[in-house]
Amino acid sequence: MGSNSEPSLLDLLAERRLSHDFRWASRTWTGPPYFVRGQMKKPKEIILAVLESKNVQKVIQEVAKDSQKDEEIVKKQALDILSELAHDFHMYAIRWFGLVLSKLGKRLYNSIQVNTEKIEDVKKAYASYPVLLLPTHRSYVDFLLVSYMSFAFELTLPIIAAGMDFKGMVGVGEILRKSGAFYIRRRFGGDALYWALISEYVKKAVMEGGHPLEMFVEGTRSRSGKSLKPKVGLLSIVSELVTSGQIPDVLILPISMSYDRTLEERLYAHELLGKPKPKESTNGLMKALKWLGDQSYGSVFVNFGDLISIRQMIEMSSNPITLERPKVFLKSIEEIALKVVLDQQANLVVPLFAGISLIILSKISTRRIRIPLQELIESMEYLQRIITSRNSTFGFSLLGESLGANIRYILSVHSSLVSLSENDDLVLINFETGDTVQYMVFQHYANQILHHILPFSIILSLFTTHLHESEDLDEPSCPLLDKLENSLEEIVISPQIEEDYVFLKEIFQEDFLYNVGTELQELHWVVNTLKSMKLPGEELFLILRQALKPYLIAYWGVTRKLLEISRENCKNLVELKELGKQCQAYLQRQMKCGLVGEFGALSLETIANGISSLIKSQAVERTKT
Repeated sequence: MGSNSEPSLLDLLAERRLSHDFRWASRTWTGPPYFVRGQMKKPKEIILAVLESKNVQKVIQEVAKDSQKDEEIVKKQALDILSELAHDFHMYAIRWFGLVLSKLGKRLYNSIQVNTEKIEDVKKAYASYPVLLLPTHRSYVDFLLVSYMSFAFELTLPIIAAGMDFKGMVGVGEILRKSGAFYIRRRFGGDALYWALISEYVKKAVMEGGHPLEMFVEGTRSRSGKSLKPKVGLLSIVSELVTSGQIPDVLILPISMSYDRTLEERLYAHELLGKPKPKESTNGLMKALKWLGDQSYGSVFVNFGDLISIRQMIEMSSNPITLERPKVFLKSIEEIALKVVLDQQANLVVPLFAGISLIILSKISTRRIRIPLQELIESMEYLQRIITSRNSTFGFSLLGESLGANIRYILSVHSSLVSLSENDDLVLINFETGDTVQYMVFQHYANQILHHILPFSIILSLFTTHLHESEDLDEPSCPLLDKLENSLEEIVISPQIEEDYVFLKEIFQEDFLYNVGTELQELHWVVNTLKSMKLPGEELFLILRQALKPYLIAYWGVTRKLLEISRENCKNLVELKELGKQCQAYLQRQMKCGLVGEFGALSLETIANGISSLIKSQAVERTKT
């Protein structure tokens, strides 16, 4: 999806711009054969099968006994829950969505580029085993896009696990349900009846529903633009079908979706800074669509990963896995979930503005709000070499055009954040000192390249620090960076460097997921790559080192605030969410008093991850009150 057109790439909107949307949406449509155990059940038949299952009957009896209610009352309660959550399929609703999404897609996006080389593999998998579709979750567009692609490629449409927020949207909630969505509560604690119903419903839908199951392993949309730590609830339910021998296997299809411009960019910035998320409503959706229609959002990039066999993943586990060993089973599912997220991450096409934002943030840190366009293009070329070494690529909206032409185009897409000077030779950054929302929008995009950049950022920061200590200087300076550049080829990785690298990877594990145990292998690969690339120093090194600063500052702020609380509060207890707000307020005060204005450190998500990291390292203890 880079500079050259690839035969496996298909723009879903190209044909839509040449033919009639209504005719396309109303065409004869038949999905390919799909796995089903026994006879396929319709949604209403699935509800009845769930109610009659032994597990649900047992839980109904237990709840009736514990609550001293009649079993028929509890059964009626169970039926109400199932009726609330159940999916349905009506082709008129699906065709209506296909029509609306085609028109919206053409209005908002330049292209929807899909790598189609795995489509035939997906069709074959559908006929052989149940398949879980696990997309990345960066926008509300994600789950609509998977259904839209399925309709466009005439793949069996998915049943979609959706949040209860959408159910309350007048009209929209029911249309989504009739297009395959089923609604689950985000939290249901110790509600044994609800858990039993959800578990059985998902199992019946997977085995006998005749459709793939789509769910988001990250649990919620990533406001920060980074991959989130996976949630394993629904995945564990499906995996039980394999470990219990009810079906031979379930296949997982990781799907990676990235956007030149995120629809919710400013909404996310406000939420990360502490503003409550607005409640979903049909009225709010209509207003948003009216506003969005006047904007340009570039392109969407979609990659399908390799199919993952749950059976094979379980068999590869070092410990025998059975449902009678719940901790071992849960650990295995967590490993599967982590693999899915890392595969999603590896297959993500990096939006061009992610690299541009990384560069812009490094300039803002030195109070520069103008960049020569040619300097930006040259820095992007070096970043392109780095992500190519990680087997990734930048997404080009203008296929077949140069990097420079695509950069000019993407700058026009983000006209609220950047602009070109009258002579088109300078990039002007629309940022005023202290504008935390605007900064957080840039950080949202920069975060989307960090999983590729982070190892380089860490190692350059470590080498700079070690050179700095050897020179006995107060601050790393340009001569020191020149020395770092000149000494890269002679670098020897000392035991101290190895120890520090592993330490930082572990500390930032909540923010940047990776396979534990691969740190030293990665370290040596990064150093060898830096040596072979012969990257230029100063500017690029500053950009790479700068990428790590918001996280270092956020974690430093968390530590300092906890030390302050421990001195002031003899009980040393503070509620977790309140602690996050206090850490954010502490960092804001420090920034007003002269601490470098790395406003990305104010992200409540990053602060929460810093707290979790300290809990995991047992520096802080979490208790229930």
